[in-house]
Amino acid sequence: MLLLLYLLAAVHVKALKWVVESKRNIAIVPSKLITIMGFKFLATLIEWFYWVLLLLCPFLIIGAFGLFLGMQLDYRIFYASLPIGFVLGVLFANYVKRKYGTSNFYGRLLRMPELDKSNSSEKI
Repeated sequence: MLLLLYLLAAVHVKALKWVVESKRNIAIVPSKLITIMGFKFLATLIEWFYWVLLLLCPFLIIGAFGLFLGMQLDYRIFYASLPIGFVLGVLFANYVKRKYGTSNFYGRLLRMPELDKSNSSEKI
């Protein structure tokens, strides 16, 4: 399973690198690029992988908070926090998917303008 996720990430990065290095002056979302190349299944799999990552963020945060409260007060608080975190995670992931797209969202998070500025002003 981890090997499959590693391969998906490698294909995603390779597709993004191809877009950056291409001579055409267009911006294509990496998952859309993979769809153009004929790998619609792979693009869907990448989108679902990012969707699951978005789902896990609120789920784990609320689960950890529930675990902390459960250790202090009552263990049933932890069990009650898990479905709440799951529902909030699904709502958050669907909101991001509809508004931005999951690969666009993670692309914006992983982009580092600080590195771009330092590389452009500094000659190697």
